[in-house]
Amino acid sequence: MKVAIICNNPVALPSVKLLADMGGLCSVATVSSNAEMCAVLSSFPIDPGISVKIFEPSGFEQQLNNWLSDVQPDGVLMMTWPFRIPVSALGKPKYGFINFHYGLLPAYAGANPVFEQIKRREQFGGITIHHADAGIDTGPVIMQQRIPISDGETFGSHMRNLSYVGAELSGRLFGTMAGGQPLPAFAQDRNAIKYYRKPSQQDVRVNWSSMDAEGITALANACNPWNYGATTEINNWPLGLLTVNINNSEHGRLPGTILSINGEGLEIACINNKSVMIPVVYTQDGYIKGERLKHYGLKEGMCFS
Repeated sequence: MKVAIICNNPVALPSVKLLADMGGLCSVATVSSNAEMCAVLSSFPIDPGISVKIFEPSGFEQQLNNWLSDVQPDGVLMMTWPFRIPVSALGKPKYGFINFHYGLLPAYAGANPVFEQIKRREQFGGITIHHADAGIDTGPVIMQQRIPISDGETFGSHMRNLSYVGAELSGRLFGTMAGGQPLPAFAQDRNAIKYYRKPSQQDVRVNWSSMDAEGITALANACNPWNYGATTEINNWPLGLLTVNINNSEHGRLPGTILSINGEGLEIACINNKSVMIPVVYTQDGYIKGERLKHYGLKEGMCFS
């Protein structure tokens, strides 16, 4: 019994290591456009008998079918894979293609469920493992594991937690397959599927006039680190808000107004008589402490757009 993993994110690496150590991995693949994963897999400590495949975006269907013929996996585990699997390939492995969706289906289908769940202040995220079909995140569910999203948890820390849960689940899944048992297949309620597109620039931008302090905090956490934080702008200068602390503040100022710049950071007025304190921001110059922004010309009374 051998499985292959196709992946596009380091969240897959604990599963790669576990299945390699179990002797159940025959190949691992990524895409050429992901330089980080190509570099990681080229030096990842796995048995030299486990092949590493780099797919090109053009002509993926033919490359995939050739790869399946070469490595002959009994199942293919998909971990953040960017391309839809062609129908010509879906049924070739004995156990088919199995998608690890790093979110809770059917409520959070789409490209970036972790971002959506943290942004929307959900208390739980998780992994849904399902059979891949011709749709996107629509196949029958094999298993699902919920994990808490704690206060202040960022996209990065939640993905790290999911990577270890994913490894545990991949081990359990492989054990079922190695035992020759059929995999569960619980149909999703198609009417309950909510699909979220890839986040746009508008989705990651702070709207000071409508978002409360809690919403701004959640957005910053959901964007940290992959988008360098929630985006905002002042005097045509873009900034990324990474860490946000909430203050109760009877300020009476327009939302987005700088209330102070001090040793704690940059304090900005929000709706509902609250403010947010920003200890660190991301700029094109790098990461800068909020208190140092006064050296960049920011001062009390200026307003973010």
